[in-house]
Amino acid sequence: MCAKYTNPDPDFWGRCPVCRTTWQLGTRPCQRCALDQLVRDLLGGDTGTIREDLVPLYEALSGAERPTSTMFWLSGSKVSTLLRQIGRDERPVTHETLDELPAGKVLAHLHSGMVAIGALTARDERLIALESWITARVQARTDTTERRILHGYASWHHLRRLRRRLGKEHTTHLQALNIRRHVTAAANFLGWLTGNGLTLGDCTLGMALQASS
Repeated sequence: MCAKYTNPDPDFWGRCPVCRTTWQLGTRPCQRCALDQLVRDLLGGDTGTIREDLVPLYEALSGAERPTSTMFWLSGSKVSTLLRQIGRDERPVTHETLDELPAGKVLAHLHSGMVAIGALTARDERLIALESWITARVQARTDTTERRILHGYASWHHLRRLRRRLGKEHTTHLQALNIRRHVTAAANFLGWLTGNGLTLGDCTLGMALQASS
């Protein structure tokens, strides 16, 4: 029960020194005001001023329905470090600037949250992740010829066809998984050819079947 209903005598209670509206026993700022200050400290950078592009995120965090739970989440080292880094970056927050940060669950959660509140426009996250995965698999090939072959197969065959099919829709889990499996199989096949002293030009159908068995 809130203070007003526990004891309706206003003289019995103190007031939050910041907002002056919360009835409470202590003299410390209320949880809502404490949350507001914490968010300002995290997103305000070196000046303490919330940049215009971060205002939607500030309002969403400081206006959370459960201030105590939100403060607990924000106090985590990974969350607080990430928000401070975003607040100190002089560039406007975009998908691209967030992509430069170390990947992880906290960043993914924040990224999706900013899309949900309208701070960022929605984009095809599965397609972005698939493109990054393909780039990593291609760059992992030490042989330049194999790298070129795998890049052509993944980008010009699979990704181009996927984008044409998608139109304005987003990539599904099964679509991304299917491409990952095909690219993985192609990479393994190139490795098998190299291990047997062969090139793709030497390959026959029988060799391909032997490699896949």
